[in-house]
Amino acid sequence: VLFNIRDPRDVIVAEYENAQRKFRDGDTMPLWNFYDSKEDEYLYRSKDPIAELIVLASTRWPQWLGWLDHDFVKPVKYEDLRLGTRKTVEELVEWLGGFGCSDMNTMIRNASPKPKNPTFRKGNPGEWRTTFTSHHVKLSMKLLGDIIERLGY
Repeated sequence: VLFNIRDPRDVIVAEYENAQRKFRDGDTMPLWNFYDSKEDEYLYRSKDPIAELIVLASTRWPQWLGWLDHDFVKPVKYEDLRLGTRKTVEELVEWLGGFGCSDMNTMIRNASPKPKNPTFRKGNPGEWRTTFTSHHVKLSMKLLGDIIERLGY
């Protein structure tokens, strides 16, 4: 099992920016636009949608971390695929023993993210650093700190 992981903070930025694009395109229900009955507001119309996405991520990620406990799972960092594609694909082919692998050039070409993926936008690792406010940084470290560390970020 290949477990493609990405810094949760960058996923949050991509989700937020994709939602804003969808609103501009006329879509009123982008990914994660949950309704908060207490606030009588949808997530992306709240006072601080990025903070809400951080809270949401803090409930999602723990459900996925169990994959890291198995020796039949190879974590693959998104950033490694983006910034060191050939080396990362070579490591994957070796780990898989070539099983189910296409030729190297096809795998490298297919490693590019698909623009319609709601957790991908620009694919710039570390983009959260220019998007998060100091409040978001503190909140993400409080709620996602253990997850971020476990993922190796």
